[in-house]
Amino acid sequence: MSHNLRKRTHSLIINSSPNTTDSTPHKKLKKSSTNFNLRNKGNKERPKQKDTFLDSSNVFVVIEHKNIDYLVKNISSKDDHLDEVNGDKDDKIEPLLLPTVVWVNDEERGWWPSEIISKDKSEIPLLVRLFGLNSPCNLELHTISKSTILPFHNKLYMQLRKTGENSNMKGLFTKALAEAIAKETEDNDGLPSEDWAIQMVVENSSPNKKKRIGKSLSNEQLAKEINNSSIFGKESPSWEKSISSDFEIGKDGNLQIPGEYVLAKYQKKFYPATIIGFDKPDKYKVRFFDNVSHNLKRKEFFTKYENGFKTCELGCFEMDYEDPTYEEPELVKTIQSLEPILSQILRGKENSSWRFQHFYMGGKKRNLLASKVSPGPFTLSQFGLIAKVLRGMFIPEIAESIDKKSKILSPKKLTNKRVVNDETVTIQHEESLFNSELSNDMKLRFVNDVLLPETIIRLIMIDEKIGYEEADCKMLDGYNELRWVENLIAERTSFQVGRESLREKA
Repeated sequence: MSHNLRKRTHSLIINSSPNTTDSTPHKKLKKSSTNFNLRNKGNKERPKQKDTFLDSSNVFVVIEHKNIDYLVKNISSKDDHLDEVNGDKDDKIEPLLLPTVVWVNDEERGWWPSEIISKDKSEIPLLVRLFGLNSPCNLELHTISKSTILPFHNKLYMQLRKTGENSNMKGLFTKALAEAIAKETEDNDGLPSEDWAIQMVVENSSPNKKKRIGKSLSNEQLAKEINNSSIFGKESPSWEKSISSDFEIGKDGNLQIPGEYVLAKYQKKFYPATIIGFDKPDKYKVRFFDNVSHNLKRKEFFTKYENGFKTCELGCFEMDYEDPTYEEPELVKTIQSLEPILSQILRGKENSSWRFQHFYMGGKKRNLLASKVSPGPFTLSQFGLIAKVLRGMFIPEIAESIDKKSKILSPKKLTNKRVVNDETVTIQHEESLFNSELSNDMKLRFVNDVLLPETIIRLIMIDEKIGYEEADCKMLDGYNELRWVENLIAERTSFQVGRESLREKA
């Protein structure tokens, strides 16, 4: 099967307001009815503050009274006690010192962002849940040591992150990392947790040291560094003690160069861009989404991990949009050929469809399904066409009102087969496959959150001749280069929605 998978393009546009005089990197500007212009004039970026440490006399951390004696005991104890905690005497870690969000060494995936789900951290085995996977994955840790679990914020954080981002599971790892960061924000409401405060007090009890950048380590080298170094800050690993041969003065070692996606500044506004090089001290070469390149200072762009990413003012630019009149007969025919397997999924008889199970579990499981849907290799117009065909096949009564201005694709009559006296008798009749208790809104949601991604997965399986699990991963993460602009803006929007949600809870 060969579909017309069009690569998405992006270009800057003119703001339709007559009083606006916004200039952009592109010389020839294109008008469009689809403007993505997020403005947030009320939240200006706060001025950059100098780093502060918890051992400074003018910094205060509020900790409950029950933890004061515990803090004093762990900070004021003798050096030999710190050596034991740091692993100089053995490889063990005190579970009570571990925060909720951690790194766990999984045999299949390596070091992976996770969370402790045990109610009592001192109980063995310790239960942990791995972030970012398509289906839940819980592990039992029978040994709590530096070879099995590490605090999420530790001396080897960047090496753990780089190793994961360079693995063959980069897409899932990136998602896991984002979920881990979001979990911390959700738990702490933007403030340091007690675990974090305790950890940082111990880390910063020694004199401050300048950060040094080292080479990316292999899994074997990383394991050696973990075993030979202190995760709580008393002893720096070897890659931090010496400057590597590829060290460049002024270069931010937290950036992936080339390839880091950022929001970059151009004439007082910010636009999606990719870092493609580091030319000289504090000068980074970035390529904007319309292929215009500029050299910028480090303070002139933000990664998704920085506060400015959520608050900077975006310029106007055109994004891929859905054409409601788009037609592609070959694609429609292929989707209709998938009706038998999609009907099995709707009945709950297709074991590979975990989405069906999560939908009927309800609650958080159902709510998370929307984040597991992606156009995959298809444009938004193709994506909209697939959804329209599915509505016509499975919820025609709802499709009549949604798609009334365009052609309704009638569903085929379903067939049930039963065997009578060793002869196959085919009985044709129309029947509702949905649970009668589901409202029209829930039926539409099922089509969008379950049948739509299941259809895209099977179209990928047909086109690329791969299995279900691989196609599922590719749908979510395998085509990021086609829609990186949309993904970047979606992440910014999710941060803003999450922040508003936290405010409402407060």
